[in-house]
Amino acid sequence: MGCIPQLGVDLMQRQLAYEFVITIHSYLRWGLLAAGLLSGAASLHGWRAGRRWSFLDERLAVTLVLCVDLQLVVGLLLYLVLSPFGEAVFAGGLRAAGATPTVLFFGLLHPCLMILSFLVAHAARGRSKKASSDEARFRIMSRGVLLWLLLVALAIPWPWMPYGRAFFRGI
Repeated sequence: MGCIPQLGVDLMQRQLAYEFVITIHSYLRWGLLAAGLLSGAASLHGWRAGRRWSFLDERLAVTLVLCVDLQLVVGLLLYLVLSPFGEAVFAGGLRAAGATPTVLFFGLLHPCLMILSFLVAHAARGRSKKASSDEARFRIMSRGVLLWLLLVALAIPWPWMPYGRAFFRGI
């Protein structure tokens, strides 16, 4: 399991660590989606209403980026250290990634889409900070969060997909 060698860690400990971290990753997604929806709604409302960029808007934008960062770190820990999907892709290359829909999704598509969504969230935040007006800040954040939400929605293993996961892990 994992593409980074683990010295002195037996398979049972790694499996327990994997289950623990994937559960955290699964539950963090809901906080991440909430932060995205709140930030997006506030930005869209601010843009449409012609409001001034407020302290709350700033906190929502920062919270979204912090949640994205946290989720990416946990996801990279899973992918690079604990997950069998990362190991399969690193060991067998792209041919191994396409072996089954599950390996393709978790070994290649999910990480790539999530890294892209991370870049979109940071770009939107960075560009909005440099915007010359409040209207431009709201417009940039609204569009950025909308694109971010689309990428995240495509990257989530929804329960109805062949490789889907439960909405709440362990329930």
